[in-house]
Order: sequence, then C-alpha cells, then structure tokens
Amino acid sequence: MRMTVRSTIITLGVVLGLALGPGVGQAQKKDAKAAKKLLSQGNKLFAAGDYPEAFKAFEKGYTLRPSPVFLRSMAYCQLKMYQHGEARKLMQKYQKQFPRAKDKGKMAEIVSGLDVVIQTKITILTEPAGGDVCIAADAA
Repeated sequence: MRMTVRSTIITLGVVLGLALGPGVGQAQKKDAKAAKKLLSQGNKLFAAGDYPEAFKAFEKGYTLRPSPVFLRSMAYCQLKMYQHGEARKLMQKYQKQFPRAKDKGKMAEIVSGLDVVIQTKITILTEPAGGDVCIAADAA
C-alpha cells in the first residue's frame, strides 16, 4: 500500500486523536467541575463578607476556566476591599477580553467612576497637629 503525505498526516492525526482524546476531554470536564465548585465557594465567601478568600477562590477558578464571571467577581472583591486601582485593572481586562459581555456598559461606568475615586486626594489637618482621625469607609 502506497501512502501519500496527505494520508500519512491524516493517519497520524487520527492516531494522536485516539491516544490523547479521552484524557484531554476528561481533564477539561474535571477542570470545569473544579471551576464550578470554586465559583460556588467564592460566592459563599463573598456573601459572608470574606472578600480576600473569595478573591482567591475566584482567581483559582479563573486559572482553570478564564470566564467573564470569574474576572468580574475578582474585580468586585477588590472593590469591596477598597483596592480601587486593582479593581479598575481587572475591569479593564474584563472589557478587553470580553467585549461582547452584556454588562459592558455597566463595567465602563464603574471604571469611569473608579478613575475619579483614584484621582481624588484628601488632605486632613488637625488642631493640635498630630491628632487622630478616623474615617469610615462605609457609605451607610
């Protein structure tokens, strides 16, 4: 039997597909399941107010499955921790990676607001000098 270059390539592709196919598919399913678990865990931590741990869960999930929900959730964690610069970076990354996201307008609005917050500087003078100042970050 005479094999052409094309038939050799096709045969090689079929052999590799059979050899690697099931393992790759199983790994993807395993990653998807782990990512779903991390999303659930992150959501529970976020709801409980544990933003640093929620961020870690969302970040691990994002490494397994780079999806908009993880990136957006990471940005919201940073917002809750008053890490405005980091939140802005994540939201800008979100806008760049997922330009067709349904909430792209909302993200653009938040980024614009963060630009103002980041640029805002406050100077506090106390009398007598060196007095203690407490600023509540909650807007209740």
